[in-house]
Formats: sequence, structure tokens, C-alpha cells
Amino acid sequence: AGVPSVCGSASSGVNVPVSQEVFIPNEVVGCSPSSTALSVTNLEDDDYIFRTAPSDQLQGRVMAQVSSQRLEASSAATLFVNNDYGQQLSNRFSNVFEDEFDGTVQAQVAYNQGESSYTSVIQEALADGPDVVNVIGYPEDGAQLFRDYYSASDGSEDIIVPDGLRDGALPAQVGNDMANVIGTAPAAGGPNREAFVQKFEDEYGEAP
Repeated sequence: AGVPSVCGSASSGVNVPVSQEVFIPNEVVGCSPSSTALSVTNLEDDDYIFRTAPSDQLQGRVMAQVSSQRLEASSAATLFVNNDYGQQLSNRFSNVFEDEFDGTVQAQVAYNQGESSYTSVIQEALADGPDVVNVIGYPEDGAQLFRDYYSASDGSEDIIVPDGLRDGALPAQVGNDMANVIGTAPAAGGPNREAFVQKFEDEYGEAP
């Protein structure tokens, strides 16, 4: 159709093959609002592939810092969705947590999307009593995963999640206030954001 640019894809696991098989060969710009995985950074993209969110190189480091300094954790486990996004963010978090913050990562446990129960992988992640569990995934599986977690645990572990699990409806779906869960997410700031907000309010009469 001759479209010069596409907004997407959202998921890194979708964006990489779409970029390699469609966008780049057809010289179409792809600009994702997310797609944070390192595999997107490393694409041989001929300058056609962009994103507006920082990569998981940054978020993994921030999660390790928050776990160590704010949650005062010295041990951790990760429970991650079994795709590029989950694997790479789990590895980045684990490497920084151990190398820069002198922590110990006891386990990195993968789980598959669409399972009817996550009890076994949750028990594997909790087996050695980590101070913090880094749960990496999406809301579609998050509700079932956290229902299974609160059935298997008293909720005494601190849990940290990335923006992929940011969903205000999750506690109601889980049936728990999830008070032991903290999250990280990229946010905009500075004069460019302030200018955008002002222009948006001038045009539409409300905050973006």
C-alpha cells in the first residue's frame, strides 16, 4: 500500500521477526512504543527501526538498584516469560544485581504463556527463600500467575515487576491487594515533556 511508516510492533518477540521479514526489506520505518529487548537494539536495521521506550539494558539495571537499595535485598530469583523480552531482562537484572550490588541470584526460572497453572515454576523460584523475586511478563498471564503465587506463599517476599506487568486492574483480578509488589517503568520528564503537555492542554482542554 506504500505506507512509509508503521507504529509498532509492541512486543519485542513480534517486532524482531516483523522488522526482519517485512519492514527492513521493504524500507518501511517501524517505530514501537515499547519493544524494549536487547534483540531490537542489535537489529541490522539499515536505520528503519525505532522505539520510544528505553531498552531493558536500563530497566534491568534500575530494577537491580531498587531491589538492592530500596528493598535491601541481598538475594533474588527471577520468574520470567520465556521469550526474548523475559530472557534478556532477567539476564540483565541478574548480572547487574550480582556484579554491581554484590547480590546473589539463586534462580532464573522461565515460564510459558497461556498455562493453566504456574504453581510449579513459582515453587522453583521460591525454593531457596530469595529476599526479592523479579517477575517479568504481561498482564494476560499475570493474573493467573499471581493467583497461584498467593496460594503458594504468604506474600512475605518482596516482588518487583517491570512495566510489562503494569496494570491497575491486576489486584482485582488476582483477589489480593498485592501490597508486596513494587514496579519500575520508564517515564518522560523535562522541558520537552512540559512543552508537549502545554500544547496538548491548549488544544484539547485536558491533560494528556
